[in-house]
Amino acid sequence: MNKARSRTLVALVGGAGFLAQTALADGLPTFPEAFYGVTIENVNVTQGKRGENAAVTFIINNFSYQDVFLQDISSDASSSGELFYKGAFGQSTVESGLPIMQEETLDLSSSHIGARLIDLNSGLLPGDHLTFKLHFRQGQIAISTHVSPQQLAAPSRAP
Repeated sequence: MNKARSRTLVALVGGAGFLAQTALADGLPTFPEAFYGVTIENVNVTQGKRGENAAVTFIINNFSYQDVFLQDISSDASSSGELFYKGAFGQSTVESGLPIMQEETLDLSSSHIGARLIDLNSGLLPGDHLTFKLHFRQGQIAISTHVSPQQLAAPSRAP
């Protein structure tokens, strides 16, 4: 087989990983690989009331051979989703997508970057089952998980 055919075959086999994939979240520290080297870990969706938003946190590790671009998040449980940066004064700046370079880890549970499901169609309660999709330029991955209770703020201590 000549080199050109070999490269074409590798490109086709590698590109097949960018079709729609499904990963299960509950109890798994790392999902099965999707996109040949992109893994999604530590998924958490917090409860929310109907018409409100639900926070979605996760970590994306890109150990693949190329950069990937996360464009959007969606779910049948909400009207839309958004990816955002948190500013120095607590304001959110909505982003049209987030690049994840080769060998990079993107932590959407950090203090400065996040994702949320907007305008829930029904209330989410702890233990409910939820499926949401991460939309990449090359395809999408559906993630199924259970809803977690909202974290209560730690009580402040008087001096």
